[in-house]
Amino acid sequence: MLRRALRNIYGKNFHPMTDIEINLFNEICDRINEAARKGLDESGTVDPDDDFRTAILRNNEVFVAFKVHRMQNDMARLLLDSNGNLKPFEQWQKEVMPVDTHVFRVSERIGLTTRSKTPLQTELTLEKNIPGHLLPLAHHWLILHGRYVCMARSPKCGECGIAAWCRKYAADHRTKG
Repeated sequence: MLRRALRNIYGKNFHPMTDIEINLFNEICDRINEAARKGLDESGTVDPDDDFRTAILRNNEVFVAFKVHRMQNDMARLLLDSNGNLKPFEQWQKEVMPVDTHVFRVSERIGLTTRSKTPLQTELTLEKNIPGHLLPLAHHWLILHGRYVCMARSPKCGECGIAAWCRKYAADHRTKG
């Protein structure tokens, strides 16, 4: 979904601060409407009238428009240069620190972030503390570290090369005195 939105932003005369990316809007709206329909169907209420269902779905569209606009403003912070112009894609790709589940979990666990509640908070913290030219390498390193060493359910702390600096390892191996 985001990949398609980025292609649209870079492929057309599109400004992420003022325009709504239609693919992003449609995808999110479909998911929210699907959940609303499922909730109404499973609620056990006797067939709510069509006006009520229509009002729920219309309100969802308004919510989604605000949600997509907010997402795009967050994206614009990364996509636009200081003059408000769209950065070349290659420049954006070098500057951004995408956060997936491994990066989010591992960054918190080893101590690169502290109490980040969202991937965006994690991303902002990592971008602030890791030099820009190292972000792509750090991104891949954190993914691989999370996939093969610092796994969610059974981390291999005994085999980890950074255990001496790891917040989780330190907490798990504190001497009780």
